[in-house]
Amino acid sequence: MKEVYIEIGQTLKNYRLKRKLSLEKISNNTKISIQNLNNIENGNLHLIAGEFYQRSFKIGRAHVWNSSHVLISY
Repeated sequence: MKEVYIEIGQTLKNYRLKRKLSLEKISNNTKISIQNLNNIENGNLHLIAGEFYQRSFKIGRAHVWNSSHVLISY
């Protein structure tokens, strides 16, 4: 499962860099801490603070895999 988180995190990071978005801007828009965004991008879901974030990320992962417009709201 760890490989899936790494792949998703890399996809999110690549998209963010392609759009020239900073972690600070994403953090301000999503209210997710920069530390947690870094953990998501690096596939370190186990380091994300709180069960709510972990559950939300797992649910969001399902939406990413089923969307042709991946990460529009990221």
